[in-house]
Formats: sequence, C-alpha cells, structure tokens
Amino acid sequence: MEDWLGATKDLVNAYTVGSFHMAENSPFYREPEKFGFELKTAMKLYCQAGFDEKDGLAWREKALQNQRSNEHIRRFIDDLKKSRKPTGTRMDDSHLLMYLYRTLGHGRKKLIGELYEAAYTVNPHIAAARRCLLEQARARSSGLNSLLRRNGIALELSGPADESLGFTLGKAGTRLACEVRARSEEILINPAEGRYHGDYFYLQASGDGPRAAELEEVIRSAGGKLTGENLSPPQAGKWAVRLQTRGGTARFTVSLSPGPPSCEILSGGFDAGLLRRVGGLLLASAAAAKLNPAAAAKALSDIRKTLPGVLKIAESWPTRG
Repeated sequence: MEDWLGATKDLVNAYTVGSFHMAENSPFYREPEKFGFELKTAMKLYCQAGFDEKDGLAWREKALQNQRSNEHIRRFIDDLKKSRKPTGTRMDDSHLLMYLYRTLGHGRKKLIGELYEAAYTVNPHIAAARRCLLEQARARSSGLNSLLRRNGIALELSGPADESLGFTLGKAGTRLACEVRARSEEILINPAEGRYHGDYFYLQASGDGPRAAELEEVIRSAGGKLTGENLSPPQAGKWAVRLQTRGGTARFTVSLSPGPPSCEILSGGFDAGLLRRVGGLLLASAAAAKLNPAAAAKALSDIRKTLPGVLKIAESWPTRG
C-alpha cells in the first residue's frame, strides 16, 4: 500500500482512508457463517455490525487493529503529501475538487492542486465553541462545572487551535485527552472507539493515562473481574491484582520498575495469550499512574459518562451569541 501511495502521489489530490465494514444486507451480513463471520452488535449511527472472524481476530482486537492501520496510513499520506489536507477532506472539499477539474480541465492539475490546498479552510465555529467552554469553566455555577463537580472530574483546556478544540478530563489520577472537531465525510464512514457525535462536532476521546478502558474490555470479554490485593508483606513500588474468570483465578504482581508483571495461577487454567495481554495492560497502567486498575477503570468510566454532556455544552455556542 505504501509503495502504491508513493508511486501515485502526484496523481491523487484527496484520499478516504477506511477498512472493511460489515454492511447491512450485504452477502456477508446475510450469511455470515458461510464466510466465516460471527456478527456482533450493530454500530451506532452506521448501517453496519461488528464481527468476529473464524480462526482470526475477535471484534475488539480487529477494531483496534483497523483503527491503528487507518491512523498509520493517514499519517503516511500526510507525510508523503506534506499536508493534512488530502486525508482531511470533507464532503464540501470533494465538491470543490470536482468543480475545479470540471471548470479548469485535467490539463491544469498542478494549479488545481495548489487551489485545493489553499482552500484548507479553518472551521469557523471552533473558536466560538472554545470561548463558550472557557466561559462555562470560569463560572462556578455553570452547567459545565455542575456536571464536573457531580462526577468529581477536573477539566483542563488546551491552547487555541484552528481546526480543533482540545481539553483533558481527569479524575483520581486517570486522564482522558479529548478533541472536538467538525464532523466530516471521513468521520461519518469510519467508526472508532471513544467517538461521540453532536449536531455540529464530534468528540474523540483517547486516554493518556492508564489503559483502563482496554483492560476493562479484555476482562469483560473473558467473563472475569479484577480486584486489588495487598501484598503481604508490603513491597515498595509493587501491587497485586487478582484476576478471576470462568476458567480460574490468577494473581499478578506489578512493579513500577521496567519489566513485565509476574503471574501466579491460583486455580484452573488460562489461555497464555490472555495472561500476556492482561499483564501488558497492567504494566501500562502502572507506568502511567500508581493506581489499582480496578479503581482506574471506575474513574475512566465516570469520565466517559460526562462526555456527551461536555460536547453538548461546547455546541451551545449558537444560542449564546
């Protein structure tokens, strides 16, 4: 793919980066077993469904793989073209590109590329949304602060930006980085974890603290739960976590120093891949914050519950003048 993108970079003005989707009423959707799929739950806002692959990845892992691959290709194109415009194309931009070719002709491709790049417009509503959120953050009795206080969450706004509104929400050492951007064609056709849609914008949330959300999902998929344990005798810089699943019980001892956590199987049997993945996620959590992962997962869940409300407040700028 990278070789092809490099060979055709002077021919292409705009790209849509996506992955295979299980569309409703497609042959795959109508007869999933025939093609080695097991359908999962439907995706919000999309006429699509998640799916597990026979002898392949489970949907949770596949969705994360798709997201990482899409981000990799998008960054590759941005670096190749020396611009974010080709992979940031909106529907209106596509219409503009077609209009330029129809009006100027394909023989003036270089000029069309220059005009198209120059039309990389700033989202005119982001500045107003940022002012609105800043005003609410400063007013103690505002709806934003009431929402945050009820859930014990702190908000920190990032510096001004042309195309996006950034902020971080934090609770008990767990932090979630959030970015509000204008809805676009690319966003509407590419589902992603941690994405919330509003009327004008979408909010993308990604943890920069413990990877508790992914850990929580892995444990849930295994039909298990995590509980913190006290080491006896206590050991500085270390903590223990008990993993209980339908198949057995294991204890991880995690250290803040480099190296994977140790694992002791207390009863039953475990898939080695599951233990490695849980151990890696526990290590990532420990390195990011000295937290019990169960507590981190609870804090992250509380933060995520507030995201639709925060997005709604950021979108209240039209009614505030």
